[in-house]
Amino acid sequence: YLPFEALIIPVSPGDVRNTTTLADIPYLVKQFRVTYIPSASILVAQRKNRSSQRRKAQFPLVAFGDPIYRPTAFFEGPDTQTGRMAHLRLRGMRLSRLEFSGEEVHRIARIWGIPLNSPHINLRDRANVERARELDLSQYRILHFASHAVLGDEVRWGTQPALVLSQDSGEENNDGLLQFADILDLKLNAELVVLSACDTALGKLREGEGIVGLTRAFLYAGTSAVVVSLWKVEDQSTSLLMERFYQRLKQGESKAEALRQAKLEVLQATIDLKAIGRRQPLAAPFYWAPFILVGDWD
Repeated sequence: YLPFEALIIPVSPGDVRNTTTLADIPYLVKQFRVTYIPSASILVAQRKNRSSQRRKAQFPLVAFGDPIYRPTAFFEGPDTQTGRMAHLRLRGMRLSRLEFSGEEVHRIARIWGIPLNSPHINLRDRANVERARELDLSQYRILHFASHAVLGDEVRWGTQPALVLSQDSGEENNDGLLQFADILDLKLNAELVVLSACDTALGKLREGEGIVGLTRAFLYAGTSAVVVSLWKVEDQSTSLLMERFYQRLKQGESKAEALRQAKLEVLQATIDLKAIGRRQPLAAPFYWAPFILVGDWD
C-alpha cells in the first residue's frame, strides 16, 4: 500500500530539474494533512461519538514496549503438547528484540512527565497480555504499543491479527498474542491508540467494510483514532518519528497535524543509523511515510 502522503504533487518541468535530493521532492505531505476512514459506517459512528458528551479519561497515557521474546522459553522448550501448540501458533517465527522500542517509550514518558516506574509505563516483562487485561484501559486517553505484530495469515489458526507482547510471564504456553478478539474486550475510552509496529494497518479486505484488522479492532473497542503502519518499519527511525509526534501532540496540535509535522521533521533528518552502521538521510518514504492516522483527526 502507498499512502497518499507519499504521492508527488505535479510540478512544472523546471521545478523537477531543481529537485536535487529526495528531501526536495514535492510530496503531498508537505502541503496537506491526511486522515483515513476505514468505511462509511465507521465515519457515521465516529460523528455520533463526537457529538455525544463522553467522559474524558483520567490519565494521559499508558505505554507497552520492548517486550521480551525468548526463543529458548517459547520455541525450543520441552516437546510438550503446549510447547508444540505455541510453536505452531506463530509458525516457527523467531521474533527479535526491538532495540529502540524501549528508548521510544522512555522518550514518550518524558514528554508527558510520567515516571518510568509508574504503573502507566510497562516495559520488558511488564509489557504482557495479562497486564493489558488487568489495567482499566478506559482510564487512558492515549494507548501506545511498541512491539511486534502479526497478520492473521501468519498465525497458525489463521484468522486473527495480533500484537505480540512479552512472552516471559512464566507460563509454559504463553505466546504473548493480544489478538483481535482480545482487543474487542478491552472497553476503551481513548482519543488515540498508537501501534508502533510493522504492518499494523493491514488485514483482510471485506466488501463494503474495507480492511478488517487491528485498526478496526481498536476502533470497535472504543478509541477515536489509531496510528498504524503500512509496511515493515525501521526500528530507529520509527522511534524518532514517534518522539516528534508526541512532542507535537503535547504542544496541543491536532492528531493529523502532529503526525504530518513529525513526518516532515523525519524527512529532513539525517541520523547515525545503527542497522547499516553509517549516517543515513531519512528522506526516502520508507522511513517517514509508513504510519497513517485512521479515524478522528482532531
